[in-house]
Amino acid sequence: MAAVRDLSLTVRWVLFLAVFTSWQYSTQASRFLQSIDTLKDGGSKIIRTELIHRDHPLSPIAPAEGTTFTERLQAAAKRSRDRSLLMSRGRRLSAFTTPFTSESAEYVISISFGTPPQLFTGMVDTGSDLVWIQCSPCINCYTTHPHPVFDPTNSSTEAYVPCTDTNLCIPSNFGVIPTCEANSNYCQVKYSYIDGSQTEGVLTNETMTLQNTAGAAPLERNFAIGCMNNNTGIFDNYDGIVGFARGPLSLPSQLSKRGDLNVFAFCLVPYTATTTLTSSLIFGSRNETNPLGLVYTPLLDGSHPSFYWVDMVGVSVDGVDTGIPSALFNTSGGVIFDSGTPFTRFVPAIYDSIKQSVANVVPYPVVPDSFNRSCYDVAGVQNPTWPIMTYHFTGVSGAVVDFELDLENLFPQEPNTTVFCWSIVSGESNIIGNIQQANHYIEHDVDLKRIGWISKDCTVAV
Repeated sequence: MAAVRDLSLTVRWVLFLAVFTSWQYSTQASRFLQSIDTLKDGGSKIIRTELIHRDHPLSPIAPAEGTTFTERLQAAAKRSRDRSLLMSRGRRLSAFTTPFTSESAEYVISISFGTPPQLFTGMVDTGSDLVWIQCSPCINCYTTHPHPVFDPTNSSTEAYVPCTDTNLCIPSNFGVIPTCEANSNYCQVKYSYIDGSQTEGVLTNETMTLQNTAGAAPLERNFAIGCMNNNTGIFDNYDGIVGFARGPLSLPSQLSKRGDLNVFAFCLVPYTATTTLTSSLIFGSRNETNPLGLVYTPLLDGSHPSFYWVDMVGVSVDGVDTGIPSALFNTSGGVIFDSGTPFTRFVPAIYDSIKQSVANVVPYPVVPDSFNRSCYDVAGVQNPTWPIMTYHFTGVSGAVVDFELDLENLFPQEPNTTVFCWSIVSGESNIIGNIQQANHYIEHDVDLKRIGWISKDCTVAV
């Protein structure tokens, strides 16, 4: 009878925790939306749009029907490894090559250019700066793309950037090489990717339209884009690339220059939900009253100027510091926040220390993994428990700020399996990937050089 009574108490306690957690998330979501609406009601301009994960059915690069969760996760691990290698090499590239492949998309976005608007699907790249689409007349255009090639003759607002434009047609440190040839009065652009892919065309000012679930679709006039008609390499299955890095021609930087959209933020759904839900992408105005309660860390100028570098100083497991020297996190200029990398990666000295700290508190047997992840088998365990992990960063005021990881950030688990594999691997660079950024509202402020965040259930749309 005592055992039955204890079991009953356990069940009631679990149910209480489930209800409390649900109420907590519901209350947090309600307060969060109220804060966003307060910004809007206070005169702040807000644009809400969707980030579509590559594996979502709406994505033009979605995997074939029937692809399993394990296969998707293995593909993500491979993309993480490849991207980390390229980022490591990218720190040694010339300023005229972006250190990513043309097919490494994690998220895509719907975006329109021209008057009337012509719709396109662009790959979001936090490591490159140029926003570009294919344009007619084509010299060498790839043929597999979701929408027709942009036709400038069908737009009443097309305005090519002249060679005399000293604001746009200038040498750039962010991958774009504006040049003016003798037989053209327009600013020529040539953009290269580390896999050998290349795109060429001209810079043009055009009207940009973003889909907006927060109100009317906004029009941004005189938006500089690459109108590209000579492409070599692998660019199939999307219409162009939308640069989200820190350079002057990226989408966030251009919007920021206009004053009313000087920050952007996203709230990524957990990896287990990426095939059924889209994530939120928000552009808005900076609010120094910080109604959302974000904590901020400064952006650093690392070895590659386009990346979102931050000063990470430590890691805790179940509240116990791992003892990793802070200098190890800054061997190349800091740690990179990169939504284009699925798995978080740390150099071996950091990874091994974290791995040992987790092994000290996780009692389950380790199972092998083809991508050298730490995997645990909990077969026969009724209610497995997992450690809490926290990343520590230097705050804008100098105090340490925390980035907390929940179970889905650490162990994106396949349904109906007893094996848990964590989302951290050893690599050549220190990168916080998108699996661990999920369920956080993360704000980027390029002008003030800072990133802020707060934990949030991102399955509830912002």
